[in-house]
Amino acid sequence: MKLSELRQCDGCGGPLVQAPNIRFDVIRWSPAVVIPTAANQVLGVTQILQGALKLAETMAPEPDVVKLLGDEGAGWTELLLCFTCSVHPRLARLHEMLEGRQEREAAQAERLHEEPTPREPGP
Repeated sequence: MKLSELRQCDGCGGPLVQAPNIRFDVIRWSPAVVIPTAANQVLGVTQILQGALKLAETMAPEPDVVKLLGDEGAGWTELLLCFTCSVHPRLARLHEMLEGRQEREAAQAERLHEEPTPREPGP
């Protein structure tokens, strides 16, 4: 991010950086849509199942089944928040969602690591 792209905090309108906190948060998001024809061609349903996701990626005529509407930076919504606003209770739910996702991913990785690998049949 260039110096010219910095602005006031989008939460409070104050300075983005205030000593001693030199950290601030950039929150960027984009609407996304599922391209139903690509998903249906592979799975035959509109709901993409977790277990079939990798298979869908290899078989889909177009590799991207989900299209981000904020492609290449244009169309993204971006907030710059000073440290105080980023830890404000209004955003506590957002931080909880992020932590929850990280915990779920770690638990899933641990389960996959614990599952026995299938043995190849002997000659």
